Amino acid sequence: MKKFLILAVMLLSLGIYTSASAAEKSINSNPNSLTNSTLWYAKPLRANFKTFIRACSAEVPAGKVSLYSGDITLFKVLKKINTKDNLLTMSINGTVEIGPLSVPFAVPTDKKSKKRRYLLYVEAFLFGPDGKVYDTQSTTIKGAGSLSPKGGKVGFSVDIGKGYNFSKGGRILLVAGGESILSDYPMDTCVLLGGKWIYLK
Repeated sequence: MKKFLILAVMLLSLGIYTSASAAEKSINSNPNSLTNSTLWYAKPLRANFKTFIRACSAEVPAGKVSLYSGDITLFKVLKKINTKDNLLTMSINGTVEIGPLSVPFAVPTDKKSKKRRYLLYVEAFLFGPDGKVYDTQSTTIKGAGSLSPKGGKVGFSVDIGKGYNFSKGGRILLVAGGESILSDYPMDTCVLLGGKWIYLK
């Protein structure tokens, strides 16, 4: 009986390990993951966020973030340096237009509304001239920020870099992300859809 229990525990452990290994392999093989993506904004994010990254207004594991297979965003923004609490800050206001989603990305149907909608978020990352991130902020979406898989346009605003020395230069990366968006890989439901650089000089 004791040998049987030991054997059962070993088999169960092996099954759990195999399942975990298969899931990890599936995540690592995702060509759209932050780790594997070749999109232009993946590299600076990878360099700064090894474990967790701000996406869809939450801290999520960097290894489980997906990027859409192409940049489907169109940002139009205005920037202005303001003073808050006697410290300089960069205020950014604008709109972002999102293109339609295509396979393997999809939006599940909401059980209550019976519609397919996802929430849009925009994060702002302040990069110094040395390539390091000095501030990260989630923007305020104007309106509901809810889009269909066909896409749409929303307005947003954000204040970033409070106390930063803007005279030394740098740039701000705006990144739009959608939640809940699913794909063929066991990733989080926040998918990054594209971005835009804003140069401080």
